[in-house]
Amino acid sequence: MCVDLARFQSISVDAASPRTCFIAGILSILIALLRSAWSWTNYSRQATELDADRTSSRVLGVDDEEEATQDSRNPTDSHAWERQEKEATDDNEMAGKWPKSNSMKYPAPPSPRSSSTSTSIEEASEVIPLLTLFKMGQFELSHRVVLAPLTRCRTYGNVPQPHAAVYYSQRATKGGLLIAEATGVSPTAQGYPDTPGIWTQEQVEAWKPIVDAVHRKGAFFFLQIWHVGRVSNNEMQPDGQAPISSTDKQISPDPESGMVYSKPRRLRTEEIPGIVDDFRRAARNAVEAGFDGVEIHGAHGYLLEQFMKDGTNDRDDCYGGSLENRCRFAVEVIDAVVQEVGARRVGVRLSPFADFVECADAEPVALADYMVRQLNVHEGLLYCHMVEPRMTNVDGRRQIPHRLLPFRKAFNGTFIAAGGYDCAEGNKVVADGYTDLVAYGRLFLANPDLPRRFEVGAPLNKYDRSTFIIRDPVVGYTDYPFLEDDHNGDLTILA
Repeated sequence: MCVDLARFQSISVDAASPRTCFIAGILSILIALLRSAWSWTNYSRQATELDADRTSSRVLGVDDEEEATQDSRNPTDSHAWERQEKEATDDNEMAGKWPKSNSMKYPAPPSPRSSSTSTSIEEASEVIPLLTLFKMGQFELSHRVVLAPLTRCRTYGNVPQPHAAVYYSQRATKGGLLIAEATGVSPTAQGYPDTPGIWTQEQVEAWKPIVDAVHRKGAFFFLQIWHVGRVSNNEMQPDGQAPISSTDKQISPDPESGMVYSKPRRLRTEEIPGIVDDFRRAARNAVEAGFDGVEIHGAHGYLLEQFMKDGTNDRDDCYGGSLENRCRFAVEVIDAVVQEVGARRVGVRLSPFADFVECADAEPVALADYMVRQLNVHEGLLYCHMVEPRMTNVDGRRQIPHRLLPFRKAFNGTFIAAGGYDCAEGNKVVADGYTDLVAYGRLFLANPDLPRRFEVGAPLNKYDRSTFIIRDPVVGYTDYPFLEDDHNGDLTILA
């Protein structure tokens, strides 16, 4: 039976009889109960749909990381990478499963710490937490949807190409934060074909128009600087030399993907300061290229993490043994970069709970706590970007109670969480004060106007995993469709 609620609500009882007043009162109560029951039923249906998606979807790994596909590709054979792609999953992004922005209400995000401020763009009952303003140091962000660093292997000869300007500017919004793909600090830092560098003047000059294109859209742009360490092979190294690492332990071949790594050479103690200087120089070059800052890559089994974790650090010098010694190299890199460009331009990415490429630690909580406190040594260090514990392998997500919350509370600056978030989860963790910002990878890769889609509750483009890492400058790179023809990308709600 259909009930005309507006008709009943319009009944006037100002001059009615007591009997009429009584009947009207009963009707008002019934109407309120009906509305409440309908709202609960609708909410339960949405929750059931989202839970069903989570149950049926198999997360392939760190979907917002540059390493999302490293497990399935041979770094020496770009054609093999295309042959060895694994099937993609939808991760709750199937069309029609995303709630409209006006059908899910959240409380306003909690008041931030003294280092940052937050402002809601609508009334608290209608706010979309991911689309609230946030002050990250000196950067006034218009929303909290961050482009995660994503290796795309379209940089020929380690020199950034013009098509990267199109790719990044497509994903730029006024007041948005983009983190560029992992970029090598030296010739020995390379582990994958066609990844960019920042150690030569030619590379610096090539980055400048890309950075300018992002800045013209009003976005902020950070460069992730890295060294792969032993995640490489002789063919990727200068003069065919062995990759360098904290250890001489070789990563086991992956029989499924055919991925093979060369035996690394353990760095001598006296060589380590030179690697620290490589990071220092890379940070200086990034600022010269126009980047607003740098993110030091201390995650996912690469060189800094090879030193930090006891599973890959078997040294007996001052860079091995105790937790403090194992973290010494990473701390020296952070110190050098901060000294070079200033703490307010520096972020650090960590994945203490991950075990990528056989790089794990027996006590990840202690490792995370120690590193976060080392970041706090530098007053004003801009942000800590940490990968969720649940993203510990490429075949599924593992829920861990409390997850990153202790480290978010311990860190003095802006906290960025990454690891398989969808829109609903991102809104929740921001509203709950679990994180300040949320980094998105595969979703942002396939949806250049991702914040806009979150704003209006639009269905998302499905990503094509087979094009994640290929040399084509357009396909799977700059050809994903926008909601609007003008490719504006600006949020109307933030205008």
